[in-house]
Amino acid sequence: MAKGWKVRMKNGSLPFFLTFLLLSSFTMALSGPAQPEVLVLDVARSVELALANHPSLLRAEARIQEAKGKTEEARSTKRPAVALDASSTRTEPVSQLEVSSPLGTQRFKLGEESTYAIRVGLRQLISSFGRAENGILARELAELAAREDSERQKAEIAWLARRDFYSLLKARELALIGSELIGNSEAHLKTAKDRFEAGTVARYDIIRAEVELARAKRNLIILKNAEELARAAFLNTLVLSLDTRFELRPPPPAPPLHPVPSSSPTEALSNRPEIKAARFELEMAQKLLASAKSGSNPQLSILGNYNWRTVTTFTQSPTWDATVALSVPLYDGRLTRARVEQAEAVLSQLNASFSELEKGVTLEVKQAALTLKEAEERLKTTEKEVEQAQEAGLGASLELSDAELSVNMAKTNRINAMYDYQVALAGILRAIGKTND
Repeated sequence: MAKGWKVRMKNGSLPFFLTFLLLSSFTMALSGPAQPEVLVLDVARSVELALANHPSLLRAEARIQEAKGKTEEARSTKRPAVALDASSTRTEPVSQLEVSSPLGTQRFKLGEESTYAIRVGLRQLISSFGRAENGILARELAELAAREDSERQKAEIAWLARRDFYSLLKARELALIGSELIGNSEAHLKTAKDRFEAGTVARYDIIRAEVELARAKRNLIILKNAEELARAAFLNTLVLSLDTRFELRPPPPAPPLHPVPSSSPTEALSNRPEIKAARFELEMAQKLLASAKSGSNPQLSILGNYNWRTVTTFTQSPTWDATVALSVPLYDGRLTRARVEQAEAVLSQLNASFSELEKGVTLEVKQAALTLKEAEERLKTTEKEVEQAQEAGLGASLELSDAELSVNMAKTNRINAMYDYQVALAGILRAIGKTND
């Protein structure tokens, strides 16, 4: 007979044990799988995540690597080139030389059936009189331009992360005010019904309260949708999944007590990475033009070879040779002229683009400064608007409803002004080419 476990329980313990098991299973079922960690995000952490994950920065880094490769390719023209050539040959029949003498006829081979040859060659460009030298400088400037473009991408992504962070905070607080308005409207409707039943107000007050409640509900739907859109935009900027769980840590209130950053276009034209990149591109185009004009210049090179081969009656091994070569183009079918015309056209385009970019940056700084000034003025006045609206919240039922709407509007204006100021401050710092740490 198989032996098994025996569990002995005292009277009444079995129901207790089963109940314990059922409660444990029910608790585990309710808890479900482990929830993912909730991210706590402030402005700095949001910018950090955006810069770490954004694909445009990966593309910018790839362009830098491409530019570095082209720079090395250009530099290779001024470096020595060493090549190894080897061959093995079988020849049949081998020519012979017959020599007749009183002693008889003698035959001498003029070669070998199997021969080999090994050559190590060296080629070094001494000077191309500007062609290669300017080409190398142009590629180095292109690499610097690619690095500045990467910095421009970083500044743009950091700005987007800050803007979307404050936009989401604003949308959430506006939705909370919308919820408060519904609660106030429901309370006002109840008060109107009670007073109507008591005969102190007309039915018009109930209708008006119902309209206000419907309007508040419709407004909340709009605000909730705006919050969801702001949330999706924020997560997209941070390159996070749309179902990511996170909490926002609002920054401390930042009233405009600190000095407003300088809005001088001169500072922006010195700091903005796109301006720096455009300057490098202009210098690059000038070097490419100089290189193109050098296409008709001579080239001076040195060549050397060291040779091993099969030793025969007429050859020796090893041998070496050295050559100084000067190549002077006499006629290239107007190739140089065509390249010069292309380089001049590219330089002309870049000059026009640079002028347009400077004007655009100057205008952007002016607009950012005006936006910041407007936001600062709004921020100064909205606090008083809230206080005045709250003080007006005394009186009859109809006056109270109007006062609540005034308070709601004043709070909405306050939130808009507060976060618009934060965005405007980040915008002016971006416009003048400074970080917003």
